[in-house]
Amino acid sequence: MSIDKRIINRRKELNLNQAALAKKAGLTAPSISQYESGNRNPSYEALVKLSAALNVSVDYLVSGHESEEDISDPESLLISKIIQSLDGTKKHDIMNFLRLLTGQNTIINLNSTNPKKYADHFFQNILKEAFPIRIEEVASLLSIQIFDASLGNGTEAMLLKQSGTIIIDKSIGNQARQKLTLATLVGHFILPWHTKETYYHRKHGASTTTSEDVESQEAMMFAKSLLTPSKMLEEDFSKLPSGEINIEHLEDLAINKYDVSVTMFCNRLVEFDKARFNVITSKNGVIENVHSSNVSFVKNDPLPSQSLAFELNNEGGNEKRIRSKKIASHVWIKDASESEYVFESSSYNPRYGVLTFLSKL
Repeated sequence: MSIDKRIINRRKELNLNQAALAKKAGLTAPSISQYESGNRNPSYEALVKLSAALNVSVDYLVSGHESEEDISDPESLLISKIIQSLDGTKKHDIMNFLRLLTGQNTIINLNSTNPKKYADHFFQNILKEAFPIRIEEVASLLSIQIFDASLGNGTEAMLLKQSGTIIIDKSIGNQARQKLTLATLVGHFILPWHTKETYYHRKHGASTTTSEDVESQEAMMFAKSLLTPSKMLEEDFSKLPSGEINIEHLEDLAINKYDVSVTMFCNRLVEFDKARFNVITSKNGVIENVHSSNVSFVKNDPLPSQSLAFELNNEGGNEKRIRSKKIASHVWIKDASESEYVFESSSYNPRYGVLTFLSKL
């Protein structure tokens, strides 16, 4: 059974409609509809909210396995029961032993299962808020060795966790993409419950945005939170104009301040204000990804013909171009009134397609 079916089944078990689940989870009804139709995979953050609203674990939504009730191994169940009965000091001793047993790096002494908290803790307490993040220096601080080599089959990188070794194919992707790749594998290295000996990034060229693997999503969340620290984003977010936001300004911040891709930076802004911002990526006139809670379109839909993204795609060419203007909201957003407008700022790149940033006016 897939994620979408588990969400549907659990929602019906609780006698909730999509609107009620959306309200309970702090999401939007269109998002729930897209998750349940399979047109869009929920982000890790959305999975956390959905699991709380549906009273199940994230693991259950992703894999179908609940925590203690689904532990069939008697030894694992016994270990779980024993740990629950220990006092704080003994639990601390057990944690130290587990870190030693699994080869975990002890540079972060944090008891949490939230990847963002690990990223924030690392930025504030280990890096002392040094910015921008130099991911090679972070790896060196963790005694991780990085080697450039081809892994074959389109695989971009792999982490050998026990030996603290990352192998990355630097012939794939640009510098910003490679930085995100390294940060993601650093996330696997740091998060203590990631105990596999080997982790891959984009194995056989697989997309990171459609992964249903919880650990991959957790490592990606760690990476994005580390490279674009919440404290820094909050400062820049507060300085953004209340109305029209041109993608040129966001590109300048992404490249010259954060040293990350403009797509990743825009996606992080959506996380800060989902009601105001939307991000859509497209190529060859077809939508590839939507980072939004209210845009009417999903992956593989054609671009709306009244959008600037559609114009830029049709014009094509070998040069990068940006086009921005105020347009009617209904071009992108279903059920928007005739009096509502958004500011669309779209950037065409002949290699990557069109990136669209929508700001609600």
